[in-house]
Amino acid sequence: MPGGLELREKHRVVCSAAMSAVVQSISGDGAADYEEFVELCTVLYNVLRASSHVILRGISMLVPALLPELNDQSHAEYVRAMLKVSQDDNTAALWFKREVELAMKSASKDIDNAVHILVHYRLKKNNKSGSDKSFLLSELHRLNKAEEEEECEGRDGRSKRKQGFVLPNGQRVGQLIPEKCRILSSAAKPILLTFWRDE
Repeated sequence: MPGGLELREKHRVVCSAAMSAVVQSISGDGAADYEEFVELCTVLYNVLRASSHVILRGISMLVPALLPELNDQSHAEYVRAMLKVSQDDNTAALWFKREVELAMKSASKDIDNAVHILVHYRLKKNNKSGSDKSFLLSELHRLNKAEEEEECEGRDGRSKRKQGFVLPNGQRVGQLIPEKCRILSSAAKPILLTFWRDE
């Protein structure tokens, strides 16, 4: 992915387990609500594709403004690639649905969400670092548990347990070590995550 996009988002579509939980709670029929949500998102994706010439022209016009994540023509080309402008609606819709499923199974998105929640929790409560640390520990333990339960299909077609996490740069690491993770002391309060080495 171009520019700053690759630092945060690993998947082409942002859809997390937390988003799914909210969608599934709408009417009480979780699976049906989720399927309807994905269908509506797919329809909207194709609406965007139908207006891709306007969107891409607008993005290209913004490149000279040198916005942090939109400062090169390759960024507009990335949007063109994600809109799948050369494909028909059905093929693009299948690709989009597949990307939603991949994003839903991503443990790295859970890490990103946990950090995002922690930042908003700190801003809302204006907490001291001690309670931030306990909240961080509970979120990291929850992520480890979620990662242990996540499964993927092996090459032989049988279900196989994943080990550890894959970082945005593609490096595979082991599980988080919550007790060694900490909130750094700079004004932005970044979080230092420590993982077991993947064997």
